[in-house]
Amino acid sequence: MKTLTQIKNFYKCNTLDGRDLTRLAQFIPKEQLNDFGLELNEEYKGKHKAMPFIKENILNQLKEDVEFGFEKALGQRGYFFKSNI
Repeated sequence: MKTLTQIKNFYKCNTLDGRDLTRLAQFIPKEQLNDFGLELNEEYKGKHKAMPFIKENILNQLKEDVEFGFEKALGQRGYFFKSNI
């Protein structure tokens, strides 16, 4: 597994809205957020507590994200139209 330093040095955003970096931010200590080009919104200043960047936490977050994605897809949430297929 890569370290936060390795990720910082080689990170390239491949999303339209930066969602990947926003998700990663929950694992970045507040002192390092600026290194990733991030700044906390006023409402979160003093409240950000980074989760430990360990395999178990990463896998748990990925599991939650996949479950959310399936729930959204099965409920057809986010579509602007309804398919006739």
